Amino acid sequence: MDHCFKKVGVIGTGTMGMGIAGQVANSGVEVVFLDVASEEGGRSKLSKKALEKMIKSGAQGPLMDVDFSSRITVGNIDDDLDLLADCDWIVEAVVERADVKRDLFLKINGVRKPTAYVSSNTSTIPLSQLMKDMPKDLIAYFLITHFFNPPRQMRLLEVVCSEKMSSQTFDAFQKFAEQTLGKSLVVCNDRPGFIANRLGIYWIHCALNEAVRLGLTIEEADSLISSVLAIPKTGVFGLLDLIGIDLLPEITDSIISLLKTGDPLKEYNLAPKFISEMIELGYWGRKTGGGFYRMNVSGAGKEKQSLDLNTFNYRTSFKAEHSYLRTKPTEISQVISHDTVYSNYLRNVIVKTLRYATHLILDAADTPMAIDEAMRLGYNWKYGPFELIDFIGADTLLKLFGELETVTKPTLFLSALKNENVYSFSEGKPCYFNQDKGYLPQKLDEEKLRLNFIKQTSEPVLKNHSGNLWDIGDGVLCLEITTKMNVISSGVLHLLEKTISHTEKEFSALVIYNEGPAFAAGANLGEMQEFIHNNNYTGLSEYIERGQSIFKKLKHASFPVVGAPSGFALGGGCELLLHCHAIVSHSEVYMGLVELNVGLVPAWGGVQELLIRKSEQKKSGVASQEAFDLIVNSVVTKSAFEAQKLGFLRLSDTIVMNSDHLLMQAKLRALSMIKNHDLSNLSYTAKDDLITIDTSKLTNHQNLLASRLKEVFVTDLDFSEKERATFVELSRTRSTQDRIEHMLKTGKALNN
Repeated sequence: MDHCFKKVGVIGTGTMGMGIAGQVANSGVEVVFLDVASEEGGRSKLSKKALEKMIKSGAQGPLMDVDFSSRITVGNIDDDLDLLADCDWIVEAVVERADVKRDLFLKINGVRKPTAYVSSNTSTIPLSQLMKDMPKDLIAYFLITHFFNPPRQMRLLEVVCSEKMSSQTFDAFQKFAEQTLGKSLVVCNDRPGFIANRLGIYWIHCALNEAVRLGLTIEEADSLISSVLAIPKTGVFGLLDLIGIDLLPEITDSIISLLKTGDPLKEYNLAPKFISEMIELGYWGRKTGGGFYRMNVSGAGKEKQSLDLNTFNYRTSFKAEHSYLRTKPTEISQVISHDTVYSNYLRNVIVKTLRYATHLILDAADTPMAIDEAMRLGYNWKYGPFELIDFIGADTLLKLFGELETVTKPTLFLSALKNENVYSFSEGKPCYFNQDKGYLPQKLDEEKLRLNFIKQTSEPVLKNHSGNLWDIGDGVLCLEITTKMNVISSGVLHLLEKTISHTEKEFSALVIYNEGPAFAAGANLGEMQEFIHNNNYTGLSEYIERGQSIFKKLKHASFPVVGAPSGFALGGGCELLLHCHAIVSHSEVYMGLVELNVGLVPAWGGVQELLIRKSEQKKSGVASQEAFDLIVNSVVTKSAFEAQKLGFLRLSDTIVMNSDHLLMQAKLRALSMIKNHDLSNLSYTAKDDLITIDTSKLTNHQNLLASRLKEVFVTDLDFSEKERATFVELSRTRSTQDRIEHMLKTGKALNN
């Protein structure tokens, strides 16, 4: 069945409703946005206010471009329910009460067209409870679609579908959710809490209780958990501050009330007493100004403080120091074998959590991949629980069960697994372990090209300490940068130069792509600072000239080069992209020439390349001023759509909503360019000396930076020569050196 999604109805204008409506509008689909009718201020007051709030939050809110608000029609349930009549999907995000939701579904079913999907954004209520005794025609098109907050940035979409839904009907929805909305859809069984929250809540309670039992501070617990499990630095206590501490008992109670007797989560000694005390005191987390952590503002400035769990008073936060800060996944089994308080904490939390993850197989989910994906995307774990089991070893876990009083019996999955891996490869294809059938092949999506799978089954064509070059098939290579935050170091430049030469000789096209939160977060400031500290400005100039030369080689390469960014592409990372012949970008890309934040100017060709793109949009004078303003203000785009508006991306560049599809789409774009490789628009020759600088709010050094940048724009010299000379000149100033040092220490700009 060919199901086309042209219009989506969203009911409920709270945080989740706004987020879902915004993401649907981002994908190019029309939205009908409804809530209950108001008695005062207009019948559709709630939906109008919500839309106004979305617009006010700009491109960093639910909408990637505020112009997308024109795709949203507001109304109310009482007067405008008929607006849902031509919707292809209607999703509710109302209060978490089954009776309210069921009444709403009956109203929707009275106006929807026969092929319209209806879904609930519930986070805990099973489908069986929502659809009990409901009309059969509704059940056949009903789903649970559990988005995570915020829906724009959080890729996970947990889905439960009725047994009455045909496979063709489900496949059509999955295609829309993944390709158009950009979600990673994880199929869950109809169980309370589904996958991520059920395991996540168990993990949180384990981490809380073990920290209290062993007398750890919240800084120690968070640092240990984040360092060893490779999860965000918020750890567990910081995560609760982000979610809202007041929501923990509510979510937990909702899930365990529906679980069967004997479930480890139901039987576990849950939240420590201090959670209820914090809720009573209003210590709910970031939304109330403080929870486990807070930022104390006084006359002396700002100070990060932490809650002492013994005294219940705030004190100055400290950075926990321990030997596990840089633990590799393969070292976890060794870490949890030590006889220290820290090791005991990690062992108890990890072993209990992984055991519960295996308990969920054939209960909350049918495969380990579903559970791993849910935790990676829903809780931002770098590795899923079953990937962690493979790192630790199933046999090691089985031995550890006997050492924990509350965990004495392995699950059926672990007993069957014995000393094998959960994941394996057979004839180059990925497989997973099934407790009844042994190893089964993983179902692969043809729209996705996973670099991770390629890395596990092949050797790089070229490599050094800063990156790898992979053969991704059909004559196309993929350059992967592996430095911290993928910064462009001398090692990256060396590998890039060798890549250009190798591709010209033996391959047909090149894609530059990285998996992770950053495409490239700039040049390596540490290397530049070393030149400055050694007073080696000749060496710094040669370093910059080498980068300019290699980027020019890339631009003038005889084969197509496609940049495939996701996340941050800043400074030198942005310049690298601007030298590519085409860009296939994830919708969440944050581009900018931000060199002035560290007291420098773009020196690897960024000025000229941005001018070329701006001149394609505007007349010469306007192009120069707009390009200058983007650089002098260190503007960073809030989405790929904004990047396209501002000229960092061309209109001919492609924007992909799902980052899992990015590498495949970039490869296809590169292949399409092989026969029609166009090297036009390679230079910018128009110069405009009418660029104006607003000095009213600039410090002396900011004024110097703006003036020197203007000189680059209007120079009669070669762009590269002027960029390089200006860069080195500025690097000699004390103020620029202070900016570089501050950025390296804090990760933040210094406005001196």
